[in-house]
Amino acid sequence: MAPDHPYVAHPRTGREDCPTPGTSAGATACHRLGAEHDCGEHAPGDTTDVDADGIPEPSGWEDPLTGLEGPDFWQRVLVAETVRAFRYKRDLTVVIVELEGVRGMAETWGEDVARQALRQAAQCLRRMSRTSDYTTRIGLTRFGAIPTETDEITAINYVERVREDAPRSMPRGGEMLRFSFGWATPKQGESAEAVVRRADSRLLAELRS
Repeated sequence: MAPDHPYVAHPRTGREDCPTPGTSAGATACHRLGAEHDCGEHAPGDTTDVDADGIPEPSGWEDPLTGLEGPDFWQRVLVAETVRAFRYKRDLTVVIVELEGVRGMAETWGEDVARQALRQAAQCLRRMSRTSDYTTRIGLTRFGAIPTETDEITAINYVERVREDAPRSMPRGGEMLRFSFGWATPKQGESAEAVVRRADSRLLAELRS
């Protein structure tokens, strides 16, 4: 029976190897081969999607690249905190952060530098946050933050602190990058999804400026 993947013998181990290392298809096929497969490109069981520049998309509850929580955690805590804010009449702001220029950095300086930029961005966001806040990676170059007990004015101060500090945290080639922000404070009875849409709209306006 023909194999269900287009692998060839690995020159180092003799085992079947990925013809397209650094791609989501390769990672998924590695997963199908199981823990005994050792191509040196993907961890056993790694099904993380990988961008064309070799940067992994976040998935699940945790993001191994940055050490932040992942998109599944983001969705869960976003709903929970929005409900809590309404129930107990607490302040809450949702912040979306986009790191522009990562693909260009990967092309110019290599994917390792681009990955380092994402890690440094994550560290900056965490450094600017309190222990009660939530910071997650929710897209290839996108982060989500929920500063709890924070009204919109205080959230703007948070955004400006990150905007000032983040460029100093970047690796070489950091001048190619730009941090853009969108934020929104929930209105009474507004769903978590609607809050995110308003934050996304503000982010889009900044991206276009």
